[in-house]
Amino acid sequence: MIYYKYVLTIKVYILDKYQRGGINFFMAKLSLRNISKKYEKGIIALANLYLNIDDNQFVSVIGPRASGKTTLLTIIGGFQDSTAGHVYIDDINIDDIRPDDLQIVMMSKGYSFYPDMTAFENMAFGLRLKGLDADIINTRISNIAKILNIENILDQKTQTLSELQKRKLMLGKLAVKNPKIFLLDEPLTGLSSNLKNVLKQDIINLFKHLKSTFIYVPTDPMEFFYISNKVLVIKDGIIQQFDTPENIYNNPNNVHVASCLGIPQINLFASVLIKDKNDYLLKFSNYYIKWPAEKLHPIFSNTLYHQVILGFRPQDLIIQEDNEPSKYIKGIVNLIEKSLNGTFLYLKVDNIPLTLYTEKPVSYKIGDIVYIDIDIDNVHIFDKKTNISIKL
Repeated sequence: MIYYKYVLTIKVYILDKYQRGGINFFMAKLSLRNISKKYEKGIIALANLYLNIDDNQFVSVIGPRASGKTTLLTIIGGFQDSTAGHVYIDDINIDDIRPDDLQIVMMSKGYSFYPDMTAFENMAFGLRLKGLDADIINTRISNIAKILNIENILDQKTQTLSELQKRKLMLGKLAVKNPKIFLLDEPLTGLSSNLKNVLKQDIINLFKHLKSTFIYVPTDPMEFFYISNKVLVIKDGIIQQFDTPENIYNNPNNVHVASCLGIPQINLFASVLIKDKNDYLLKFSNYYIKWPAEKLHPIFSNTLYHQVILGFRPQDLIIQEDNEPSKYIKGIVNLIEKSLNGTFLYLKVDNIPLTLYTEKPVSYKIGDIVYIDIDIDNVHIFDKKTNISIKL
């Protein structure tokens, strides 16, 4: 462990010597190996996590409350010890190394300012403690202040700043350290929609400038979803899926992953998978959906009858207006909600709620009958017992 500490100290020294104008030339590959965290009274926050995050990645971590998101960030940052397992940066065990020596920073919902200092002095304080030259300090602060559009507040005391300015300053105070890993735990909490958009763009600009690894816990799961390189879905301290945003959305591993994304959420129904000659039928209420055998996991090749959960997103329902309604699912309009680009129809199908989204102009009224079909290419099937996807 002492050997690792000296090696990393040398790497950090070299990093500080060769940084130019706030650009981080050395990146960090992060690895978590068998990480677990158990609190008093047997509460398990994380359970046997294995995770590899490449250099210069923007990773969103999403999950319900108390799923282990904040614990994960604090263990990565070295602000909290794990009960078991190890954290590695560039294949070096960092368990006993201080976060400052690792160039890891973390922003959460609170602030950490010196109220008797100006915004500039707050940003410079940590850099002066490291003994950096005044020219380097001034350059870093100037660059970051320009990115965050806070050049006009650098001479102000922190107590005079607005809520948005304080959050920008906190971002800036951490960013001037040129972190290899930037951890953000719900930094947009409590802001209005307009201010969230401003700070969101600031975070994106910092990510592009620093060329570091950002690990971000959003307030809203979709907040940075499509901006992220990877998305980590966690529940009860267990990784449910770690993948690209497109695969998370289009190929969810299980019911939880499918249901935690999208507004409104995916439609989920109890269904039955029935063997029909060489293919299958999915029984949904009083309707049957033909399902090709090649789109099903081979483990079910000899299954005659299996209970499943059927899932399809609102935009994958297609309104049909031809003269053969018997071929389609019959829904009754229960609620209509207009959006900027389309319309949400909240339907009842044999008393089962179902949500449909269309961008086509519609003139339905509450109580009207709507005939719908399902885009089978985007249907999801999950085993009812395990909740795991069985679709290929």
